[in-house]
Amino acid sequence: MAFSFSSVRLTSLLRSHHHLSPTLSPTLRRILFPSSLRLLSAGPSGRPVRPARAKKRDESGRDGVEIEEGNGNGNVLGKSGVGEGRVVPAELHKEATEAYMAYAMSVLLGRALPDVRDGLKPVHRRILYAMHELGLSSRKPHKKCARVVGEVLGKYHPHGDTAVYDSLVRMAQDFSLRSPLIQGHGNFGSLDADPPAAMRYTECRLE
Repeated sequence: MAFSFSSVRLTSLLRSHHHLSPTLSPTLRRILFPSSLRLLSAGPSGRPVRPARAKKRDESGRDGVEIEEGNGNGNVLGKSGVGEGRVVPAELHKEATEAYMAYAMSVLLGRALPDVRDGLKPVHRRILYAMHELGLSSRKPHKKCARVVGEVLGKYHPHGDTAVYDSLVRMAQDFSLRSPLIQGHGNFGSLDADPPAAMRYTECRLE
């Protein structure tokens, strides 16, 4: 108890006399008054803030590259001897148009339009390949469609399970394709637009 009382008195004495703090060790200074250290480290200094400059020498040894930061608007300027900057100016309308057109063409060619060689979309081709890898030939017993959909989603087609199952159902309907590629077992819909059963109830194998 006496030690605690003396330590409290010592701490209050040191806080009241700041001229003694430089003579203390760094460890004792952190233990006795950590709050004052935080305030001293976080407090603003009286010196004016100037933008920081970092110069990078090129291979020839000249200061050819100069980067200026903190110019008020958050820009990073790059200067070289040739006069080429790092920031490439571009028009927003033109850049958005080119990016959207590239994305739209990739979706149309790689996902929406069937191939002219076999008439299959990428999702159809992935379903057939997954069923082939699972060994679901016409001589093997049927397997749950949920198993096939999970195989396709996990390995080849990272999209929604509804799109994969709808494509699988379409390849099993004899009224949708002239030559069905999948033999379905269960409720796969009807010509009157009746919806098929859930994938956990239906089974399939290759035709």
